[in-house]
Amino acid sequence: MTHWQIALACATGALALLGGVYTAFAARGRGPILSSTYLWKGKAERRRADKRAEYRLVAVIFGGLTAFFALETVHILTLSKIPFLLALCALGFDMVYAVADAVKSGKNSWPRLCAAKKGVLSF
Repeated sequence: MTHWQIALACATGALALLGGVYTAFAARGRGPILSSTYLWKGKAERRRADKRAEYRLVAVIFGGLTAFFALETVHILTLSKIPFLLALCALGFDMVYAVADAVKSGKNSWPRLCAAKKGVLSF
C-alpha cells in the first residue's frame, strides 16, 4: 500500500466519521441544519419552517454521504470492487432522494432568490 492510499483512506475515513457524528445529531433534531433550502430562507421563514422535515432531509442525505465515504475508505484500503459499487449505490440513492424531495416540496425558490438579490421582479 502506497503513501497516497493511506493518506486518502485517512481523509475519507475522517469525512465519514464527521458525517456520522453530524448525522447522529441531525437524526435527533439537534445541531445546525446544513440544508441549502433552510439556509437561504429569511428569519421569518425559518421560524415558520418545519424543522423536523429539514432535520429528516439532512439526516438522510448526510447519512448517505457518510455511507459513501465509509465505503470508499474500505475500497481504498482493500482495493475490492464491491465497496466501490456499494458506494456508488449510496451516492445514487442520495441523488434520487434529493430530487424526490425537491419535487415533493413543489416549489423552486432559485429564480425567486436570484431575482430578489438582483433587485428585479421574480418570474
